[in-house]
Amino acid sequence: MDASGPSHPYQRAVTAAVAEMTDSRIPSEDFAGEQSVQDFGLVSPALLEEVVLNRGVDTIVVRPESAVTELAEALTRLRFRGVRISTMPDLCSQILEKLPLETLSSTWFSFATGFNLLHARIFRKIKRLTDILLAFSGLLITLPISLVVAIAIKLESPGPVLFRQWRVGWREKPFRLLKFRSMRQDAEPDGKPQWARAMDPRATRVGAILRRLHLDEIPQMINILLGEMSFVGPRPERPVFVEQLKSLVPFYHLRHYLPPEITGWAQVNYPYGDCVEDAKKKLQYDLFYVRNASPTLDLRILLRTARVVLFRSGSR
Repeated sequence: MDASGPSHPYQRAVTAAVAEMTDSRIPSEDFAGEQSVQDFGLVSPALLEEVVLNRGVDTIVVRPESAVTELAEALTRLRFRGVRISTMPDLCSQILEKLPLETLSSTWFSFATGFNLLHARIFRKIKRLTDILLAFSGLLITLPISLVVAIAIKLESPGPVLFRQWRVGWREKPFRLLKFRSMRQDAEPDGKPQWARAMDPRATRVGAILRRLHLDEIPQMINILLGEMSFVGPRPERPVFVEQLKSLVPFYHLRHYLPPEITGWAQVNYPYGDCVEDAKKKLQYDLFYVRNASPTLDLRILLRTARVVLFRSGSR
């Protein structure tokens, strides 16, 4: 059941009023299918209880911007009778494992559960120690590969082996991201930043292979050792694009409350992005990670990343 903002003494409490979850499947990813939603218009607390109990509703979904003061007692009674009271972001988070931007509001962020990683100092210390161990081990293991890559880059085209580019990190602090150079030196001849693409024509032949196998990202483990990045978290973006996206994408700044990463929940769930619309969709997964970050979720991401790299399957 979806309660909307007030427009009546009893308020327009149910706009997409009763969503009868008789099947565990969701008709559409965004819960927009008419077959699962029915409009009951204006309801009183008594009518709300009657509708819910007579139709066997097990979940009431309340919109974040709703004011349900007049229905609070009815909702409490229904909750103590076993009916789950949820918000649309919570429901999306549980079922879709992302937070659709159209369901969010500043009020919801103020009171939503989760986001505990922002204050979990012990977890952050454990995460940091794990990052250091993994990065140090990773650099040692990939050292032979890195030497071969460096030679191949130098033989194919003039220019440095390592590519350094400013990115926005934790709490919007800029840092210089390290990568093996995969593009021509004149990739941005006019100095105007361009979105990187999955099959970027600016990539060299060696660079295209490096990007396809993700070998160009090996030097980022140095950024991890320097404390500028983590293995798992939101992907760091260039400052010029961050300023653009902060003005176009609601809540984009919230992704910077965690250290940036080599891989993340958005990377394993969404294809390569190269536009504002892609940034919006990937942010939905980043916000889910910010809310639900945990050792278990980090492990899921690392395992899915390994599957993508080793078996070329997945969304990365």
